[in-house]
Amino acid sequence: EKSEAANKYQNQKTNGVGGRKYDSKLEADYASQLEARRLAKEISDWKPQVCLHLYVNGEKICSYFMDFVVTHNDGVLELVEVKGFPTPEWKKKWNLTKALLPMGEINGVPKDSRLTLVKKGTKNGFYSEPQLLNYR
Repeated sequence: EKSEAANKYQNQKTNGVGGRKYDSKLEADYASQLEARRLAKEISDWKPQVCLHLYVNGEKICSYFMDFVVTHNDGVLELVEVKGFPTPEWKKKWNLTKALLPMGEINGVPKDSRLTLVKKGTKNGFYSEPQLLNYR
């Protein structure tokens, strides 16, 4: 369960798709966009607030609730984080995810999955920043 500490960043819990409460209006708007894409058959499916357990050398470091996991029509997963304001704790979890994903080190998430950061900013309200994670 997430704490109400998010309110210090001026986020307001917002009702969205299917009556679900989202942590911010930006998240709720993005969920609506994902549902429209699913109905248009541009994507296969999407899920909100998917918990990733992040381990290093067999030791659990933290849990990270990814805002959305999108399944594309070709079966590729996309992990999507919607951020209005980056906190120091979030940056650590994001960087750990970026390091572990291409090595196949996140249980249940294929290493060829995409990682995308969505921010406020364009005429449509979103700016997507896909992360290139093909490290060798």
